[in-house]
Amino acid sequence: MKTNRIIYYIALLLLICFGMQSCTKKNADTPVSTSKWTLNGITYDFPAVVFGSNTLVALEGNGDYIHINFSYPYYSYTTRPLSGVYTIVPFASIIATISNSACTIDVGNQYSINNYGSTGLSGDKVTVSVSAAGKTTVTFNNITVKNSTTTTTVTGVISEE
Repeated sequence: MKTNRIIYYIALLLLICFGMQSCTKKNADTPVSTSKWTLNGITYDFPAVVFGSNTLVALEGNGDYIHINFSYPYYSYTTRPLSGVYTIVPFASIIATISNSACTIDVGNQYSINNYGSTGLSGDKVTVSVSAAGKTTVTFNNITVKNSTTTTTVTGVISEE
């Protein structure tokens, strides 16, 4: 009799465990990131990207960020870039650049004073695509960036969610 009861409880326990496993909620609320970039061998992965003031921005709670700023005066603060290829210009010169096909990249940590800005090296370009919903995606590969002491490259895809 005790053996049957033990087997019954073990079977019941297994049934409960399997039942709970099959009812485990899949976390559908966790966004799947389509935005990643790599700088100095570290890959950053951000699910939240927004566009505002001519800039596509990804910012993490710890301060890590990337900004892709599109040239003005041709773009107002609310106008989005069109699909196409944009030339990277030096970070400090975006305001003076008179081109509707130029942009800059700056990347780093907002709590640091040693962040990286694009250099405008010949051949550095990004590809912009705009979805039917009007969301902007920027793809870039080996864009030269530098800070006060180091020159390196940044590669990635940044997609507005």
